[in-house]
Amino acid sequence: MKHRFTILLMMTFYALSLMAYDYDYLVFSDNQGTLTAMSVENLTLSIHGSELLVSNGSQTATFALSELAYMQFSVDGTLTSIDNITPDNCHVDIYSPSGIKIGSYDNLGQALPELQTGVYVVVIGNKSQKIVVK
Repeated sequence: MKHRFTILLMMTFYALSLMAYDYDYLVFSDNQGTLTAMSVENLTLSIHGSELLVSNGSQTATFALSELAYMQFSVDGTLTSIDNITPDNCHVDIYSPSGIKIGSYDNLGQALPELQTGVYVVVIGNKSQKIVVK
């Protein structure tokens, strides 16, 4: 029994390691849209009062918590998201998280005011992203 458990445990860790993805950067965005990418190697995050201090040994950055919009892991230090698409330039489809189509709109700017508070999947061309409407 102990042998089976050990083998099962090893197989589980192996499967989990195959599903994990190595991200090399953590990208921070402030409320003005300014992006700061930091290598995750030796990365430390600490909060001092109302500021987030981020350091990896070769870089240090400080962010006011009230100005920090989000943090996102990245493979190459850049972000590709629906935020990079302007609201007036393309057709969008909106879906519920369960995949039910909410509607089709001429642009994102037209869709957003019609959405109630909740989580949605926005599809523009062949790209999709979850959004939260508050």
